[in-house]
Amino acid sequence: MVWLGRPVKDSLMPHMERTLITIPPAIPMVALVGANDANMLAVEAAFPSVNITVRGNEITLRGPHIDCQQLEKLFTELMVVIRSGQPVNVDSVIRSIGMLAQTPQDNPGEVLSLNIVSNRGRTIRPKTANQKRYVDAIDENTITRQLKLANT
Repeated sequence: MVWLGRPVKDSLMPHMERTLITIPPAIPMVALVGANDANMLAVEAAFPSVNITVRGNEITLRGPHIDCQQLEKLFTELMVVIRSGQPVNVDSVIRSIGMLAQTPQDNPGEVLSLNIVSNRGRTIRPKTANQKRYVDAIDENTITRQLKLANT
């Protein structure tokens, strides 16, 4: 069971919010925070106004309400990527933050977990929302190619 968005008023700073995110036991925390906390360091660099604390399978966020909401969405999307069997690294965290900051907002879990082609154990996946839109357009439309010139 995932507990997202339990805001608690922080008594020391009234404009700050404290949010507790509980990660389900099925998701290993090292997959989310990265080796040597590399993923978490990238998140902290992107959201300097939020204090992020990780204890066991709980992530506590302290900061402005809007930033805490964005981080909740980010962690939810990263869990979708992990559940799909894809690794989460610093590059995918940075790309996910960028996708969530765009208008209209894209779902990083949907983009990063899409398999386009698998061959000989290698899988090709889109890395950006625009690449996913391009692949979707190819899937929805027919492409006709002429192999040789017609004799006229």
